[in-house]
Amino acid sequence: MFRTLHNQVRLVLKVQPLSPILIKAAGSGLDPTRPEMEFVTIHTDLGRVEYLPGSSLKGVMRSFTERLLATLGKRVCDPLEKKSSCAERDHRAYGRQCDVCKLYGSPNIAGRVRIVDGLPWRPGASDADKKDGRDQLRREIRANVAIDRASGASSTKGLFDMDVLVSGSLFPEITLRNFQIWQLALVWMALRELTDGYQQIGSGKSRGLGRVVCAVDTIDLRQFGPLANADELRGIGAAPDQAKSHHLQDGDILPLPEGLPRLSAGPISQVHFDRDQGTRLLDALLDSEPLKRYLEGNR
Repeated sequence: MFRTLHNQVRLVLKVQPLSPILIKAAGSGLDPTRPEMEFVTIHTDLGRVEYLPGSSLKGVMRSFTERLLATLGKRVCDPLEKKSSCAERDHRAYGRQCDVCKLYGSPNIAGRVRIVDGLPWRPGASDADKKDGRDQLRREIRANVAIDRASGASSTKGLFDMDVLVSGSLFPEITLRNFQIWQLALVWMALRELTDGYQQIGSGKSRGLGRVVCAVDTIDLRQFGPLANADELRGIGAAPDQAKSHHLQDGDILPLPEGLPRLSAGPISQVHFDRDQGTRLLDALLDSEPLKRYLEGNR
C-alpha cells in the first residue's frame, strides 16, 4: 500500500474562531513583560504571524475518532503502550494496526492523514491576499484569576493573562493518500464535530475557549490507474490487488452525487470542488454504503 499511489485527496479548510482560541507557544511566561500564555506564531516573509499547528488539529480529530470507534465496539489501541500490537514492529505491521492507527499513524507506521499547519491565507495566495489575511487576525489579552476553593472568592495569588485569537481565518490542509471511503468519512465526521461545537481546539476548553467553525474551502481529488473513473469516488478497496492482499473492505465505491463536476478521463482522473460542491461530496460520504458497512462490521 505504500509503494504505489492509487488515490489522494486534499482538503483545504477554513477555520474561524467562534470563541477566543489559545494555542500556547513554547516558552510562554518566561518574559515577565509579556502574557503568561501567548498564542503560537511562526516566522514568514511577512514577519511573525499566528497559525494553527497541524498537530493541534490532528490531536482533536484523532481523539474523537478513538472515542467513536471504541463506543461502536471496534478495537482501539493506545499507540504509546509498548505492549500494544500497534507499537510492535514486524513485517505484518499494517494488518496488526487498529483502524485509528491505520488512519492517523502509530510509532510503527505512517498514517493515511497528513495535516499541514494553517496560515492566515490560502495555499498559493498572492502577496496582497497574504497581507490581507494577516491583517484580519485579531488578538486580545484576557486577564484570569484563580478562585479560592474555601471562600469562593478570587485569589490574588492566581492572576494570569492569556493572549487569545478572537477573529480572522486560518487555512490548514488535510491530505489522504491510498485511503478507503470510510477513512475519508471519519475525517469529515471529526471536522463536523468541531463546527457543531462538540469538540474544541487549543487550551482553556473548560473556560469556554476553542470554539471554531471548520468549513471546507476546496477539495482536490485524484484517482490513478485501476481506480481512475469519471463518475465515482473510489477507495483503495476497489483496487483488486490491494483489497485481496491487505484484507480491505470491498465495494469501496461512492457514485458522485448529481450536479457535481465529473473527474477527467484517462489513467489519472482528477477534479476540483469548490466549497459548496466539496461539502456536498463529504456529506454524501456519511450516508454511503461503504461507511455503513464499516460501522456495522466487526473489524
